[in-house]
Amino acid sequence: MQFTLLGTGTPSPSGRRQSAGYLIEADDHKIVIDHGGGAFQRLIELGIKAQDITALIVSHLHSDHSLDIPRLVLTRWYQGGGRAAPLRVFGPAPIRSVFDRLFGPHGAFAPDIRARCEHPASLAIFAARGGAGRRAPPAFELTEVSPGE
Repeated sequence: MQFTLLGTGTPSPSGRRQSAGYLIEADDHKIVIDHGGGAFQRLIELGIKAQDITALIVSHLHSDHSLDIPRLVLTRWYQGGGRAAPLRVFGPAPIRSVFDRLFGPHGAFAPDIRARCEHPASLAIFAARGGAGRRAPPAFELTEVSPGE
């Protein structure tokens, strides 16, 4: 097992540290714990592909622990060519509502997701990345975790 610090910073911007983010690699699993601003860039620098992330654990919903979640989710989906399994997400309530507000049919990224599922140019890119058939929106297995669990 390997544990990598992607960021250990705070909400205050820093030229030296990224916000909170951690990566656990064990067997075939790559698990991200928190994904604050800059954590996704650190994954890129490590050569980790977004579609290789198997689970996301969100400790709490402060912005310095969650700002790069949309980048992880959407990049994983864009580049996965329909082959990535649903992202397993664990976090406190209201994580389900947060994901719906970001990625649901009326969420902040709904126009982007809809275009990538319907526009011919986007579908050509999907096919070029190995996708086949109708492109589905990002999929998740969301588990809300209560304090003490």
